[in-house]
Amino acid sequence: MDKVCIKRGVISLLLVLGLSCSYFVTAKAESTLDIVEYKQISTLNDVSVKKEFTLTFDEKIDEKVLENRYIELIETSSGKKVSLSFEALDDKNVKVIPKKLNKDKTYYLIVNKPVQTEDKKLYKKGVLIVVNMESEKKLQHDFQVDLDGDLKISDKSKKKIDKKTVDNKKDSTEKKTTENKKQPNKNDKLSEKISILSKSSRFQDKFIGKVLKGASENYEKHKILPSVTIAQAIWESGWGRSEKATKYNNLFGIKAGKTWTGKSVKIKSSKWRVYSSWKQSINDHATVLLKDRYVNAGVFKASNYVQQIKAIQKGGYCSGSSYVGDICKIINKYNLWQYDVNGKELSY
Repeated sequence: MDKVCIKRGVISLLLVLGLSCSYFVTAKAESTLDIVEYKQISTLNDVSVKKEFTLTFDEKIDEKVLENRYIELIETSSGKKVSLSFEALDDKNVKVIPKKLNKDKTYYLIVNKPVQTEDKKLYKKGVLIVVNMESEKKLQHDFQVDLDGDLKISDKSKKKIDKKTVDNKKDSTEKKTTENKKQPNKNDKLSEKISILSKSSRFQDKFIGKVLKGASENYEKHKILPSVTIAQAIWESGWGRSEKATKYNNLFGIKAGKTWTGKSVKIKSSKWRVYSSWKQSINDHATVLLKDRYVNAGVFKASNYVQQIKAIQKGGYCSGSSYVGDICKIINKYNLWQYDVNGKELSY
């Protein structure tokens, strides 16, 4: 069972603003979810369909908060809310019980707070946790969350596994066998993420799903972060909808220079590279970044996406003054950092 701890001030904020209790029921935002209004703070994977959540507030809970769905669970592809029931464990702890969760779906567990705009309109804004329904395996996490997006995670189940591994050391042969068994799981998780994205009704998710595998493979081979590859593809191709992307599989707008020996096409006054697939385009993007000017600019010394995209621009990829900000904005808006190893959202 997941525990979400809400820091002091959340409940008082709701009451101080004097919101109508019907707001959370009648607001138009209830029928669809605009992700821009919420800040993602974590992702849960391999969540059981029997999952229940415990929310812990450090102030006494007003019963009206629960009655009016201050907490929501929304299925991402349809935008439909999951019916929830609440069980008060005491005056600060509440169990949230979903009526039904389905495998191979992704949900948003949302803790809302109201915001009043200058024109005195109210809309919901808060934090969300991505819940991926991937298997029956149960994970236990402790969450401490505030509505500004701070998060501390302590994975109890992982600690128990690590302790058991230490207490029951195996010989080197058994360890190698365990490592070999873990490798397919990594690929399986990537395939499951791609499957979830491909089933989404959002064209942005579908595009990310189509390029995620190639971007991840490029990271394994060349250490170009998946978030950077995907964001550049989005920026250069308009989510794969540009003429060069749809007709010639050129996702990154790479020109056919004198050293290019492959197929090319002339559009207006310039020649552009032609690829047989988007995967080939992604692979060639990595080849371009392996040139000395990018290596010398520090592209492969970067430890996060902000550093890497700055180094790519320094190497001469794009001279536009807003390029770094434009790419980083895409990464943050669509949470592409989650596909990087140890990725997290950064300011730029």
